[in-house]
This record gives sequence, structure tokens and C-alpha cells, in this order.
Amino acid sequence: MGVLRCGEWGLRATLGIVLLVLITSSGLSAATLRERLVGLTDQEFRQVREKAGRGDRNSMAMMALAYDEGIQVQRDDLQAAAWYRKLALMGDYQGQHMLARFCEQGRGVPQSYTQAVVWYRKAAAMGYVPSQVNLGNIYLSGKGVPPDDEEAAKWYQVAAQQGDAQAEDNIGYMYDNGRGVVQDYKQAAYWYRKSAEQGDGFGMNNLGVMYLHGRGVAFDEMEAMRWFDKAVATGKAKGYTNKALVYMYGIKTRHDYPRAYRMLLQAVAGGDAEARLLLEKCRAELSKAQLEETEQAFRAQSEEH
Repeated sequence: MGVLRCGEWGLRATLGIVLLVLITSSGLSAATLRERLVGLTDQEFRQVREKAGRGDRNSMAMMALAYDEGIQVQRDDLQAAAWYRKLALMGDYQGQHMLARFCEQGRGVPQSYTQAVVWYRKAAAMGYVPSQVNLGNIYLSGKGVPPDDEEAAKWYQVAAQQGDAQAEDNIGYMYDNGRGVVQDYKQAAYWYRKSAEQGDGFGMNNLGVMYLHGRGVAFDEMEAMRWFDKAVATGKAKGYTNKALVYMYGIKTRHDYPRAYRMLLQAVAGGDAEARLLLEKCRAELSKAQLEETEQAFRAQSEEH
């Protein structure tokens, strides 16, 4: 049958979401800080600024977030970076993480992967999962540091063992491909499943690939399709591509090129580059009438949504 690749294996830096859901080392969640900021009067905000100037961590975190997101003040990356740096120098792991993020993106400070690594490493050493994952990403990509698969795998493993779904998928990829660790399909499937069962679309897609190839688990085409369906439900275009390949080349699934073509059109609309290449192969198996009918149905479905 056709070759299925993991493709999207979930190497996503956790940039821009950590302030929404995680706990700051000042003791308050960022969601709480944001809620408080929005509800402040001008006088109350001035008091927060004064307390921040005296070194109160909650107030400093609020000032950093205020300038980062433009709450109560005009957005100002220089000011946000300055407040994150003050927190970082006090040993605040969220401040260290956010300063690293700013260094990585060049927001308010000169862009520097080297500095990003310094600050991610400090927060990662304190057990901060987003920093551990981002540090793994940087070592895998070789941005600011020499590429080091073993170091990347080490940080993914540490974060995965704390239950982070993204890290679980990433360490699964490392075992799947023998990068930084001894190749072990059972371990890959184990970690993909952990990620998938937490609702991670990348993990779902990759677990489906394992079932389709019989890598680390018994071959099961129906189970593979079940996980591809779950991946699609989370918005992962690669799930459509893999479903299409099963309809084109499956061993136990009846070949259905019109359905495969619809799946590929969905994947292309979702931005999957591989689907565009497969589209022409699938098109060659369809009659003119089948093409017109399938494309018309896809357009009608797209218009409904």
C-alpha cells in the first residue's frame, strides 16, 4: 500500500498560550491576573504600578502582562520585556520563560536564540514544562545551538513524564524515528497513545499511523481510521490525507477513489502540502463525471460551513 508518514508530529513551540492556562511562580494564574487587570480602575492600576516598582511579584507580573497584551496601557514590547527580565532575575520561572520567548521572537529585545536557550534552560531546570518543551524544540531544530537530538529527547522525556500532551507526542516521534534515543516502536506507540488520549490531534494522527503500519501495535486498519477520524475532528488536515491514502491503497478497506478525492480536497483546504501532491494521483483514477460530482459536492459543503 502507499506510504503513510507521520508528517505532522507535533513539534509546536508553546508560544502565546502559556499565559492563558498555567500558574505563575508569583502564585496566581495568568487568567486571574488578566481578569484583575481588566477590572482595575485608573487609580487601582497606578497602585499596581507602584507595588511593582517596590518588587511585589504579583504586581510585576501584572505589569508585564499589561504591556505584553495592551491591557490598561498601550502594548509595548520594550516595557513588557523589561518587566519579564526583572521577574526572571528574581528567579521567577514564568518570567524566565516569557523573557526567553521574547528573545526567540525578537520582541522588545534583540532576537537571540542563544539568549532564549539560556532563559528556557533556567526555567526548565525548575520544572517548568513549557520551557522544557521549547528547549527540546530548539535543540532539535538547531536554532542558536548545535543540533542535538539527545538533548532534545531528554527535555521531551522530562516534560512527557509530567503529563504534557505535546511532549508525549514529541518523545513518541523521537522513539518512532530513532532520534536521540534507540528506535523503539512500542515506546513510540505508548507515548503517542498517552498524547492522543489527552485529546492531542497530533498524537491521534500519529497513533493511527502506527496502527496502519503495525509498528509497536498490531496492524489494525479500522483502528487506524478511528484515530484519523479523531485527528480530523481536532482540525488536523493530515488526518484527512491519511484517510484518503487508506481509501486509495488500503488492504482491508474497500478502495473508494471519489471518497479519497474528497478527503484530499479537505486536506488541501486545511493546508497539508502532501495532499496536493496526492490529489493528482487520485484524480487520474476518476472519470470526468466522478470528478465533477465530487468537486461540486465539496464546494457545496464548503459553502455550508
